[in-house]
Amino acid sequence: MAKNDFKDIFCYFGLITQLGLTMVVLVFIGVKVGGFLDEKIGLNGVFLIICTLLGIISGGVASYRLIFRKDKKDEGIQ
Repeated sequence: MAKNDFKDIFCYFGLITQLGLTMVVLVFIGVKVGGFLDEKIGLNGVFLIICTLLGIISGGVASYRLIFRKDKKDEGIQ
């Protein structure tokens, strides 16, 4: 394998790791905020569901942006 092949492998490994951590952290924040709001307001899981869904959606959007930012850098656009 050439030196550039190892560089590409580690670059994509870093991207996959960043995608995973981004999703986990945003969903975790959504769950915690939703649980906190439900506890304070007294609604039985409504905010937990809403904030969890918002965490999943924001994680998907953030992941999409990370992937296409990497794609643009590979093409030399950015």
